[in-house]
Amino acid sequence: AQPAPMIALLTPTDGSSVVSPIAVSAEMNLDEASLIRVSLTNGQNQVISRQLHRVSTSSDELFEYTASLPFEIPTESAPARLSLMLIDSQNRPLCLRSAALTLQSSGNAAFQNLTPASPWLVITSPESGDLISGGEIQVTGQVTPLTGNPVFFELYSDSGRILMTIQLAVEQPGTAADFTLTIPYTVPADPADALLVIHQSASPYNETIILDLSLIHISEPTRPY
Repeated sequence: AQPAPMIALLTPTDGSSVVSPIAVSAEMNLDEASLIRVSLTNGQNQVISRQLHRVSTSSDELFEYTASLPFEIPTESAPARLSLMLIDSQNRPLCLRSAALTLQSSGNAAFQNLTPASPWLVITSPESGDLISGGEIQVTGQVTPLTGNPVFFELYSDSGRILMTIQLAVEQPGTAADFTLTIPYTVPADPADALLVIHQSASPYNETIILDLSLIHISEPTRPY
């Protein structure tokens, strides 16, 4: 099976101080992505710099991404968040990674040392591409939440209509926790493609800071005649 969409943000990492322009680098598996969006938001979740890059999905090889993102700030320093997102041809988010930064109007960039990060989310069931029937999906796995906000599990139809949302409460940010969730569903067509989107936001503006997606197939339960 083709690997799922993936982003490994290499520079700048969480906690780094940066000057303009920001030297952004990442490794990606593009999968069905047609666009890469890199954006910088300030402490009020307002976009202060953004770029869109069109990409080709003709290769399954790991894609090395680099960009130079300029910015301006009215003060000597300011908090911000850098986000990288993969977007498909229907403008749906496939994967998102981000880093909390300190912007500086002058001086030198100070990147935090990159440490190998374990996956924030591991879904053991269902696997991408599975066919699910029976009117409910049992999702099992392990998540390491980044904040104290709930982790959202959202089931979308292939057309983008939301079918169900389940929230997983966070007990201790930064600590891995096993979970089992049951997501009920009804489908407009039988069978149908569905998108399981898992994401978490940051306080206080609830901007999404991490997101992953899995494609599955769902069908209504077989009814006896």
